[in-house]
Amino acid sequence: MPPKKRQKPASTAPVVPAKPKSTNGPRPAQSSSGLLAVPVEILDIISMYFGPCIANPYPCYSSVPTLPVAYRYRTLSLRALSQTCHQLRLVFLTLLWEEWNICVTPPSGGAFYKVLGDQLKRTSLGLVVSQNCSLVKTVNIVLTRYSFADFLPPFARCLMQMPNLHTLQIINSHRAMTTQLKNGFTNTTLSSIRKIVLPSWAHEVLRRCLEV
Repeated sequence: MPPKKRQKPASTAPVVPAKPKSTNGPRPAQSSSGLLAVPVEILDIISMYFGPCIANPYPCYSSVPTLPVAYRYRTLSLRALSQTCHQLRLVFLTLLWEEWNICVTPPSGGAFYKVLGDQLKRTSLGLVVSQNCSLVKTVNIVLTRYSFADFLPPFARCLMQMPNLHTLQIINSHRAMTTQLKNGFTNTTLSSIRKIVLPSWAHEVLRRCLEV
């Protein structure tokens, strides 16, 4: 009787898994974790440690017309975070534009009145056609006589387009600007403002805030 044949051992070659079929459907939403899981209210509190916040009212001194450079730190940090990714932009862009500040000493060391005047005009013209205009709740500003006929009207129009603006603080302005402020804010109504802080010689702006 012939001997039985031995069975061949099972192959030990690795099994290659089947390639999954490609789909054109939308990617599943990423779960919020890490920084994205922190409530916005907590992020707002954390952002206050990025740099000093502008008090309201701010103690103004005529010999120091602008705020120290340190008041730029929080704004710069929020702007950088808002440019990190889409998810962080949704959070930090709102915190960034809650306050619109044109009152800090320029870091370049140039003439503050020229730098702030040009910045006010440029930002006013940009904000008035931007969705960020609706994010602004507080405006802190220093007004100068530099090219006032160019920047005051755009600034006044921009304020009128801010539906959620409730606080306006003129930290400093030139004492001889009463007539210029009256002309610059002609036909301007700031009905959303509930609180205004300003020097007595800027009272023409107060006349435009009907709910104060």
